[in-house]
Amino acid sequence: MTGPITAVFFFIAFVSLAATRLGRKAASAPALLLIASAAISLLYRAVELPTAPDDFVVSGAKIGLGALVFAAAIQFRISQLSRTPAAMRLALGGAPLFVLLCGAAAYFLLPQLGFAGALLLGGALM
Repeated sequence: MTGPITAVFFFIAFVSLAATRLGRKAASAPALLLIASAAISLLYRAVELPTAPDDFVVSGAKIGLGALVFAAAIQFRISQLSRTPAAMRLALGGAPLFVLLCGAAAYFLLPQLGFAGALLLGGALM
């Protein structure tokens, strides 16, 4: 029962944050948002503050990964690749890097897969 309640909580939090001016600014700079989130997370773990229950974290991670994949899919338009001069660099450099990042994210979420399995899952999510 915790999963649906957590899903509703995170959905309301995402929608209310996206409606603010800070949410719109953060959406325009996703790399900075990821860096800031990682820094806050590392600081939180370094101070060793109490963590949330496992069910809550798992549900939040699933919802966050789904939102991240959905947002990435919305921003990526294949029809625009042919119009940009850097399309070949993006295809040859960006795609393998994105596969590695998706694989790393899958490995962090499911470490029992091993990195090869996580790369396959990351490629499928990509």
